Amino acid sequence: MKHLDEYQRMKRYKLGYHTLILIVVLQAVNYFLNIGWAEDPRFESVFILLIASLYFTVTAVYSGAFFAKWENPFFASFFHILSGTLMLLSTNVSQTPLVENGQITWQAINILSALHLFSIPLTYLVRMTVDKRRDVKEDKLEIK
Repeated sequence: MKHLDEYQRMKRYKLGYHTLILIVVLQAVNYFLNIGWAEDPRFESVFILLIASLYFTVTAVYSGAFFAKWENPFFASFFHILSGTLMLLSTNVSQTPLVENGQITWQAINILSALHLFSIPLTYLVRMTVDKRRDVKEDKLEIK
């Protein structure tokens, strides 16, 4: 965090607080509903933490609080796409089913992790597209 500027730090603290609230709410809902949607209660907690981590990552990338100013987002995005592809390939190689007896198995962690890795470059691409469209729209307004 020492390479981030003050805005990025404050944004991350705010998103971390939101993520903590999301974890508490999801864990409470999971506890009170007591459905048993995963094959192991520990896996339910891990799955909820991965969902909250995905929320934090996507919102941090979109708000500009994920990459440091000196960091090259294109190189990092390439690395994340490569890692996500390897995670998906490892899921396909394994013969373990994703759902067994109506419950999610541990194999689903690979898919959720790959989704997490793919979400970083995808969110960054969406952010760049939105910024470019906003700039074009502002340029058109200045011309008029």
